[in-house]
Amino acid sequence: MGKNDAVDSNGSLKLTQLTKDKSGRYRPVVTSEDGMNVGALPSVRLCVLDRVQKPSVTMTCTDSDSVSFTCNAGQKDNTVRFEWTSAETQLEETGEILIKRAVDVVNTPVVCRVSNPISFAISDPVIQNCFTPSSQDDCVYAATGSSLTVPLRYELKESDNLKWFKDTSVIFYRRRKQVIMGKNDAVDSTGSLKLTQLTKDKSGRYRPEVTSEDGMNVGDLPSVRLCVLDRVQKPSVTMTCTDSDSVSFTCNPGQKDNTVRFEWTSAETQLEETGEILIKRAVDVVNT
Repeated sequence: MGKNDAVDSNGSLKLTQLTKDKSGRYRPVVTSEDGMNVGALPSVRLCVLDRVQKPSVTMTCTDSDSVSFTCNAGQKDNTVRFEWTSAETQLEETGEILIKRAVDVVNTPVVCRVSNPISFAISDPVIQNCFTPSSQDDCVYAATGSSLTVPLRYELKESDNLKWFKDTSVIFYRRRKQVIMGKNDAVDSTGSLKLTQLTKDKSGRYRPEVTSEDGMNVGDLPSVRLCVLDRVQKPSVTMTCTDSDSVSFTCNPGQKDNTVRFEWTSAETQLEETGEILIKRAVDVVNT
């Protein structure tokens, strides 16, 4: 029964082109020449899963203070896990729905990561539009190579004309459904601007302008100042014995600018110091 190549030279079972119906417990039985069973051998329970799909995130303003993000994973079963990041910092919440005070995620990209035991996928970042700060001096930070959607906080009518500016230059113009400047897929169905494969030269202020069919401007709409940064590199730490009692640790991050922050841990405990250089009494960090 079976094929010659179903097992390898040591008798291990080879399973190829796995499908879900091949899930189950696989158990070997070995008998000697005289028919005696050699005893119970370890079995393996195989669970064949689909790879998770790229999720999408939808956003709902739950009240005047809060915003709800829902991660749509495509498939749902008890093997799928959800994680959330905000400004590339992992959050404690792990459910399908993330609820935050809008003021806490102003101009902050929120991303959902879904995974199962064999795969993972990450959503495009979403920025809340439930709350607009009185000052628009804060950057929306994004990493080089990533994507970002700049929300249009206005409900477009089919007859409206839409422009997007980067700083003072028009980068997209659609008039009466016809795209005059830019690409058709540069905006989504709501008129929000889609930026992909971000590079540092895409940093700047992005501002929409909407005019009605008769040429009347609908008013000032919120803009977003985008700051595209390189991801930080893995740092190295150098150590110097400053005197008989102290030791100085220097964190070398590879790049230095005013966006880089330093934190220190010792024995997996976060320290209060946040500078590039950490000085400790040597006796306090012995074997740590």
